[in-house]
Amino acid sequence: MNKTNENIRYKVFAYGRYGLIDQKGNQIVPFLYQSIKDIGSDLYVVCAGQHCGCIDAWGNEVLPIKFNNYHLAFDGELIVMEIDNDALIFDIKKCSISGIFSIEGYSIIGVSERLLRIKNRCNKYALVDENALIILPPTYDFIDWFSEGLASVKQDGKYGFINKEGELVISCQYDDTCGFSEGFAFVRKGKEEGWIDTTGKMIIPLNEDMEPWYLFLESGLICFRNKFTGKFGVINKGGEIIISPEYDYLFLDNDNFIIAKENGKYGVIDTQKNIVIPFEYDDIDRSFEGLFCFKLNEKKGFIDKNNTIIIPAIYDSAYPFLNGLSLVTKRNSWGYIDRQGNEVIKVCQDFDYEKYQPYSYEKKEKWGWYDDEDFELIPPKEKQEIRYYGCDCRETGNIKIGSEQENVCFINGVPTTDPNEIVEHYISVETISLVRQSL
Repeated sequence: MNKTNENIRYKVFAYGRYGLIDQKGNQIVPFLYQSIKDIGSDLYVVCAGQHCGCIDAWGNEVLPIKFNNYHLAFDGELIVMEIDNDALIFDIKKCSISGIFSIEGYSIIGVSERLLRIKNRCNKYALVDENALIILPPTYDFIDWFSEGLASVKQDGKYGFINKEGELVISCQYDDTCGFSEGFAFVRKGKEEGWIDTTGKMIIPLNEDMEPWYLFLESGLICFRNKFTGKFGVINKGGEIIISPEYDYLFLDNDNFIIAKENGKYGVIDTQKNIVIPFEYDDIDRSFEGLFCFKLNEKKGFIDKNNTIIIPAIYDSAYPFLNGLSLVTKRNSWGYIDRQGNEVIKVCQDFDYEKYQPYSYEKKEKWGWYDDEDFELIPPKEKQEIRYYGCDCRETGNIKIGSEQENVCFINGVPTTDPNEIVEHYISVETISLVRQSL
């Protein structure tokens, strides 16, 4: 859904409390809360005093603000609210209560894949489903997060895996494990280690001289290091070595490009070891928006996958491109460049990035504001006692700012005193969510 004036909410901090406004500056939710967290489906967890609850995008209470604590699932589907000795399970997508259960004698550890992990006073873990039914009584010394329908468990010092019904599907036999991802989990058993599948079959064994470095999920490639030589190589999901351990360093980047170090210099290769960028640089960072940041003779620049230097190495530091802009420094001065190397925000000592990131700036005791389209949205003006902040202008293209001294709203750099558009006394503003219903 495209963002419009009608379906954007901003979280606003004023008078020591948070509230919500719309893009015209109209107050939707009053400044009552110590915190507001977007949990999706037009719902927000809010905290006031010692209690928390849920409201919708119009400020209506969905769950009363009387709970002592909350636990949000990683996938954002469930939230569990605690009150005294009870826990309420709330389905965020359905916007309904799915169950209530007593947690007397238990503590809630976490929520994942619509299951709650709880622990009793004897430190034994159990599982509760979304309907508040205990599907696994206190059994294990540890239960990890569920991932891809399986969770690592520990019993008598060994690890195995259970499914979402609480059944042990891979016996507790490992000295160490990591959760499943893309159908694989790393395990260690004595001197044997490697990746198993969801049946427990060892799919990618590592030799005794191999040390796992990381799994690159998008391509299914695994970077490893030789324990004896310290050199890096790559294997695929079939356990086949596709790049022998001969490099000083490897990093699996996007589009199957691999940043490599050889004889003290960095370059980029592909999975067939073809050289994409020669080994000529002192360092190369991972690519963003199609450009690698490289370092040469203590200066940084940018190069593309065709080995074309787009921006020469003239900066002391350079950050990855985001929405076409990179933050750069030169002799302790800060500024922004575009993908052609143009200084769209001039590199100068008066640019105080540390305080006013990413787009506001102070220049000779005056304030201004930039975005990534009309860069000088607000020309420098006299510094106010209250700082200006803006809201996610990279996405919306609009910002609103105000101060305690002025009842002025800036939209695309144009000040207005229209009562319907004024943002009064707002100290900070940030985009928090889309409202997926028509206001």
